[in-house]
Amino acid sequence: MAGPDGTVFDLANDAGKQSLADTGALYWANTIARKIKEIDPQALVSAGMFSNLAVERSGFGNMCHDNTVDSRMPLRPLVLLGSDLDFIDIHSYAVPDYTFQQELDSIEWQKVKQQAAVLGKPVLLGEFGVFKHHYSDPQTALRVLGNHFQQTAEEGFVGHLLWTCDTHEQPEIWNAQDASGEFFRAMSE
Repeated sequence: MAGPDGTVFDLANDAGKQSLADTGALYWANTIARKIKEIDPQALVSAGMFSNLAVERSGFGNMCHDNTVDSRMPLRPLVLLGSDLDFIDIHSYAVPDYTFQQELDSIEWQKVKQQAAVLGKPVLLGEFGVFKHHYSDPQTALRVLGNHFQQTAEEGFVGHLLWTCDTHEQPEIWNAQDASGEFFRAMSE
């Protein structure tokens, strides 16, 4: 199969499929960034992505071998860092199924962190939070969320966006106004 730049990919193996996905992601990111900056040259353009573990995948390059009912596959942060995007953001929810470090390992975090430093591109934790079905008690959820937040700072993320401030149409996720605003206060300290 030929990719967007004319390169031919062997889709009989995972390496070829991952290479096509990476080439397509880079083409998409560069096209989006270029088009937005044609309209507003000062605009900052970003893309966000979830981790492989969030959709029960083992990592990049294993598309055919992962046994998951979730058909989504995240874009590769390392590839998007090499694009015309101004920064990238990673989505991460504190869950009891795996550690934050395991989640980062599933997106090649050490390579991403090194490449971001070389390129001078920020990496944000562009969406993070806690699900109520994992942590139904607000005090436990606050503790878990605080630990997750602290770990992101230690790992070198340059900013954070709690999902969300007041999204009551997603009642399964603790938002900043829940528990009489305790989440908001905890994140602003």
